[in-house]
Amino acid sequence: MKQELFDLGEHVIRDAEKLGAQQVEAYLTSRKQIQIRVEQGTIKTAEEKHDVGCAIRTVIGKKLGFAFTSTINRSDIQASTKEAVSLAKFSLPDNEFHSFPTYSGSFRTLDGIYDPKTTQITSEAAVELLLRGIDACKTKLGKEKALIEGELDIQVTELAIINSLDTSGSYRDTLIELSVDPTIKSANSQASSFEFQISRTLTEIDPEWIGRIAATNTQNSLYPKTIKDAQLPVIFTPMALDFLFRVGLAAAFNAEEIQMGRSYLAESIDCQIAPSYFHLSDNALLPKGNRSRPFDAEGYPSQNTEIIVDGELNHFLHNSYTAHKAQLANTGNADRSSYQEFPRIAPSNLVITPGKGTLDDLIAEMGRGILCRFTFDKPNLSTGDLSALVMEGYYIDKGEIQYPVKNTLIGINMRDFFQGITLIGADTRSLHTVVSPSLVIESAKITSG
Repeated sequence: MKQELFDLGEHVIRDAEKLGAQQVEAYLTSRKQIQIRVEQGTIKTAEEKHDVGCAIRTVIGKKLGFAFTSTINRSDIQASTKEAVSLAKFSLPDNEFHSFPTYSGSFRTLDGIYDPKTTQITSEAAVELLLRGIDACKTKLGKEKALIEGELDIQVTELAIINSLDTSGSYRDTLIELSVDPTIKSANSQASSFEFQISRTLTEIDPEWIGRIAATNTQNSLYPKTIKDAQLPVIFTPMALDFLFRVGLAAAFNAEEIQMGRSYLAESIDCQIAPSYFHLSDNALLPKGNRSRPFDAEGYPSQNTEIIVDGELNHFLHNSYTAHKAQLANTGNADRSSYQEFPRIAPSNLVITPGKGTLDDLIAEMGRGILCRFTFDKPNLSTGDLSALVMEGYYIDKGEIQYPVKNTLIGINMRDFFQGITLIGADTRSLHTVVSPSLVIESAKITSG
């Protein structure tokens, strides 16, 4: 497949140049995917998909054209190439555009992003893997009346990129995500929770652990209470930080948002925004990282970018366009979730350097406070204000969890969030694009009722 993708890319470049393109880029992917969903104890969906496609970008002067095709058929790609050149001819010029990346060296070979065993799994074996998680959850819940759902997503991807400026590269990767989501009813209460794992390798997925922890989390969430409004410290677990940082924080470091003046961190470069013991990097070369890759979606070499060092904001995340506009080095953060998308800026693996202690240790050191296990809210990008509903969390008093909370909001500005980090745990988890331990924030406004 690799050579086939490269050959098609070479054809794209030759065809586009004949049509008048001055620069050409071909981005080709082949993705095989198994998706399984269990609902109400039965298999709701079990699908095997194979998605292939080619995205083409062309440049004429300062004008760009973009087109894609959902096949790798030669005639379809020729038609898309013609469309991309035509769009470049008639589009408006972008005077900030400089060039596609130029790189003629060798890309790094990354360890642990491709698992041959994952490529060999059958649909039957995948169903069995998910059902093991469901069964473990049932066993842990015992006689509890429960509705258990679960999902498994397995992806095997081969990607190649080639442009007319001698940039050329390819890689393969695998990704597996398994989740179990139980809902239980007791006398006067109902609770739902979930647990999941995501990994590059099949052997690191433990369905029994996922099922047991999902069941325990759900049982612990029964009979929630409201609490009195107060200013309290908050523990954010890795799961809470996964969504908060992946969706909310990543946008604040996005150089495009910075250059448009839309980020609350726009004027904070080289400023102390967190305690000296806080360190955050975007590491696209992390071994086994869920978003590790040898090059970005424009073919620029991946790297480890130190975003916050000793509490000081040192770098934003760039692609080739924003880097040239700012006259700064490209950080290699061009990204596409599909060949159907124009490149955008996104993090790879956001890594927070761990501190000391388990989650239990952090709880034990807290007098009164809130433990936020997860939230699906994000801060306002322009102001940094965060109002986060605690989707699952607990009230802590005298260093012990007392009961789950309900209808509880955490209010804090993200500048205060960073400045207020008092403890960093060592309970690191790798979840989607965030690799983080739990963090303790000194004080946030807690509203409950």
